Amino acid sequence: MTIIPLPSVRRRTPATPAAREEPGGEALLRTAGAGPEDRVVAIGPGGAETLGAALRRGCRAASGLARPTGHPDPADVVVARGIHSEEDALPVLEAGRRALSDGLRGGRLVLSLLGAGLARRLVARLAERGFTRVQLLPQREGGVLLLCALPAPVRRA
Repeated sequence: MTIIPLPSVRRRTPATPAAREEPGGEALLRTAGAGPEDRVVAIGPGGAETLGAALRRGCRAASGLARPTGHPDPADVVVARGIHSEEDALPVLEAGRRALSDGLRGGRLVLSLLGAGLARRLVARLAERGFTRVQLLPQREGGVLLLCALPAPVRRA
């Protein structure tokens, strides 16, 4: 029996994601601390990936929107990727606020943003919409994950 060595196979794809790639749905849900008790709404690009990640994490429910709408499903966690400007962000903030307000316990919003400058500009807009505990988490190549919370509505007796 003769053994013929096979030519080496070179990787055509890098072993690690490209430096400019945005965090995937799993990373956004991990940042939000999403778990089995949470309902998730994914807005914008990468929604299918995020929905799959929500299923793998055992989230109670998940829905995706190609673009922000005025009537999103109620949620405990809202995530959005591909936000490059304030014009992109403002409809997402409003849809996120509505989705989280429809829930009885408030929730968390995670945005993948192009840069720190955009993130800093959005902090005041978030406060105007009732969001608190804003955290900016730096990512590779100048990207930023913005994590914040919308407190549960106060019930009047």
